[in-house]
Amino acid sequence: MVKLTLQSEPFWLTLPEFTDLRLKVRPLTTAIFAMARAKAHRTITDLGTHLRAVRNAGGTNTVPFNPDDPVSIEVFLDVEMIKELARAAIVEWNGVFDAEDAQAPVNDRTVGELVSIFPIGHRFRDAYLIADMMGNAEKNGWPPGPNGTTVMAPDIAGAAGTPASPAPVAA
Repeated sequence: MVKLTLQSEPFWLTLPEFTDLRLKVRPLTTAIFAMARAKAHRTITDLGTHLRAVRNAGGTNTVPFNPDDPVSIEVFLDVEMIKELARAAIVEWNGVFDAEDAQAPVNDRTVGELVSIFPIGHRFRDAYLIADMMGNAEKNGWPPGPNGTTVMAPDIAGAAGTPASPAPVAA
């Protein structure tokens, strides 16, 4: 079941394995997802055009991306999609520091740097998409559990009684 109520307020997201890192994110919408995908495609297309021009001018490719290889395109598109989702989603954070150990500002460059760190980018993507799916699913108003896979709610069943005696064995 899906409730037709859109969450409009940003919420805090904690990534598995990075409990000191908290990201305040906008709720995922179709518009955010489509914009991220479009920007990722544009970035990869522009990079491919640039690298082909460099190659045609006799230069060398310093980026580990081959614009003529479908696997390379798929990998870099996935990486750019994660960056663009993060840039569109993250509005605040805790636990991200610059080289001088000061809280890093949230901007396109720092967000891109954060999700370029393996495996933070993949953990962000998975946690953000799962948080969206959990937010849109009927949960009777209870939040996801700490591991993100179940719903936390109070127990409604009473304690089990004393077990019954086993049936006598037939002779």
